Amino acid sequence: MGPIVAKFGGSSVKDAEALMRSAKIVARDPDVRLVVVSATQGTTNHLEELCKAARYQGMDGAREALERIWSRHLGMARELGLEERAQELLDGFKKEILSLLKDIAAKEQYSSAQMDHAYSFGERISSAFFAWTLERLLPDRKVHWVQARDLIKTNDEFKRAAPYPEKIKAACEKHLAQGLKDHNVMFVTQGFIGEAPGGELTTLGREGSDYSAALLGEGIQARAIQIWTDVPGIATTDPRLVSNSRVISKLSSAEATAMARLGAKFFSETMLPAERAGIPVFTGSSMSPQSGGTWIQHDEGKGRPLASLAVMDELTFYDFKSKGPEGLSAAKNLSKGGAFWSESTGRCRFFLQRRKTLDAQGLAKLRSLGELTVLANQSVLSFVGTKVHDSGLRSRLVAFLERRLVAPLNWCILQEGELCMSFTAPELDSTELVQASHDFLLQELDSAR
Repeated sequence: MGPIVAKFGGSSVKDAEALMRSAKIVARDPDVRLVVVSATQGTTNHLEELCKAARYQGMDGAREALERIWSRHLGMARELGLEERAQELLDGFKKEILSLLKDIAAKEQYSSAQMDHAYSFGERISSAFFAWTLERLLPDRKVHWVQARDLIKTNDEFKRAAPYPEKIKAACEKHLAQGLKDHNVMFVTQGFIGEAPGGELTTLGREGSDYSAALLGEGIQARAIQIWTDVPGIATTDPRLVSNSRVISKLSSAEATAMARLGAKFFSETMLPAERAGIPVFTGSSMSPQSGGTWIQHDEGKGRPLASLAVMDELTFYDFKSKGPEGLSAAKNLSKGGAFWSESTGRCRFFLQRRKTLDAQGLAKLRSLGELTVLANQSVLSFVGTKVHDSGLRSRLVAFLERRLVAPLNWCILQEGELCMSFTAPELDSTELVQASHDFLLQELDSAR
């Protein structure tokens, strides 16, 4: 039986109480041999603000921002009984980060590589605290704090680096394999962080700690990967939007990946390494581990008509009718594919997220090449399931949409992927529509039992 990888998100280590609670989850399960830890909640954003302070306010502003981050973590360490070790760690890190901030302040700009270096301090601090806490909880076991940069090998696309799975496997063999043969040995490392071929620190993108855990699970041939957050598993839709959402006890990896790409709140690439290696993934709440959670496995969910309703908000919809082939080429280039891209003769439709909407120059370019309709503040709702295209279910779904949509149906995009059927509506209408769509989902699930 292989070891278990357990990953704890920022909310699971947000303060001393949360971190201790998470460490106790690990201490109770002797099969957890590798722990992957995110930065404490909010720290990645604070480190980004720190770099901005250095750029725009100089070193005086940077030192004030750094002191706030360091003081918060030192207070957390004090509550955990780790103050002396934490002070030494933070003093060492301070020299490193001040050198980085001085360079940013002098040049009044920062690169993506510098941002990745700055981001790394969050995970490096929290993972050290986690390892030291486990040492106190498990005095008879050997707990090794290892650096993710020695394990997660990536390209040099900073802030969204692509991993090299074969190099990761080789690194796991070099740094972890021997220790994993001894059941008294366990390792704690960082999520999110990797290393480029030139030795620079990289990151896998926001929320990339789940991806780190899956890559390392693949690298050590884990028996299971546990993802611990602040919610008890994956729900039928976002619980913040719908009060009667239900936790899904079992999902296929294909369903989970589709849900993530369509707006569910977890990292969409997480399942790729786990699926390649045939490793089941469990996700549950570190706040109430006894509540169960969701198991994600390759062959689950095949007999279920629908699994979930995924929601994407703050989108802008573009409908472009081109005068010629040059227009479609320009649209593809400007949108970089967009979300829900669809194309027919001389026409394309796509969505862009708020941060990627076309600027005035891009809009003018398309309008010079054809007719462009733009609808801001749109939502996309997607029904996900292995039988979403069953003819009877599809008929019922289309009839439901025709009854419920405020806008005429011709403004509604029904895009049918292998595991999903998606439609759009104005964001102002989405709250009521999400609830009604979720009620439809639950009705289909209950009638299928």
